[in-house]
Amino acid sequence: AAAVVAVWGTQAGLCIAYVKVIMVTLLGMPSLKPVPPWISYVLVAVILCLLSLVRKLGSLAFLSMFALGAYMFVMLDLVYNGWSPIASAKYITFAESLEVHPGGLMDWFGTTVFAFEGIVMAQYVCDDMKLGSNLKPFKGVLAWSYGFSWFLFAAVASYGFLA
Repeated sequence: AAAVVAVWGTQAGLCIAYVKVIMVTLLGMPSLKPVPPWISYVLVAVILCLLSLVRKLGSLAFLSMFALGAYMFVMLDLVYNGWSPIASAKYITFAESLEVHPGGLMDWFGTTVFAFEGIVMAQYVCDDMKLGSNLKPFKGVLAWSYGFSWFLFAAVASYGFLA
């Protein structure tokens, strides 16, 4: 019984942490301004808690379509509402964006670790590939997928930062 309580407590804690990180993004989106923040908090918390109950990778693959839809919504909103501030340098100029501020290193590192925490999922993908001791194909998949993901995250983050 104690193990069950510990597992549920851990899942709830992770979901709460995710909710806080996700809500910073959602509450800043102009298209979601009319939605009361408490409704967004509750919906995101419930969705993440339910997602933590998924047991099989095949189910996660189906659910990832919804996640990709959410990412697409955020990116389209960013492109639609972000270009004008970039073009006018309303918040920051391109030259200012290239300045290095060591004081913000920990915030940047935390965000980077959060973005690339999918390494846990990589273990399941490796297991599902059923390669035995020959991990060379998995290393290729891992390198390409993480390289592409890094480029995509960096491009969206840079655009968002400038916007």
